[in-house]
Amino acid sequence: MYWLAPAEIYRGWARNASGDTAEGIPWIEQGIRDIRATGTVLTVPGYLARKAEALYLADRTSEALEAIKDAEPMAERFEQPAQIRSDLCAPPLGPVQHQNFVGAIDSKPQLLA
Repeated sequence: MYWLAPAEIYRGWARNASGDTAEGIPWIEQGIRDIRATGTVLTVPGYLARKAEALYLADRTSEALEAIKDAEPMAERFEQPAQIRSDLCAPPLGPVQHQNFVGAIDSKPQLLA
C-alpha cells in the first residue's frame, strides 16, 4: 500500500510536466497526504520539492515557496537540506526555469526562516 502514494505523486508530476497542471497538482497533493498518513517523514521533503516545482510551473510561486518552507525543517532534521535544491534540478524544470525558481526562493528568505 505504501508504494501507491509515491506513484500518485509521480503520476501528478508527470501530468504537470506535460502541461496538465490542473490535474497534476491534485495528484501530487493527494500522494503527499497519503505518504504522511503512513507516518513516513523521511521522504516527504523530496515530495514537497516536487510539489513546489509543480506549483511554480503553474505560476503559483507563493504556494511553491510555502511547500519549500514546509520541507526545509524536515530536511534539516534528517540531515538532507541539499535534497530540496537537488530535487529542483531535475526535469521538468529546465536550466532557465530552475534558475528563476531558485532565484525566487533566494529573494524571499523570510519565507524560509
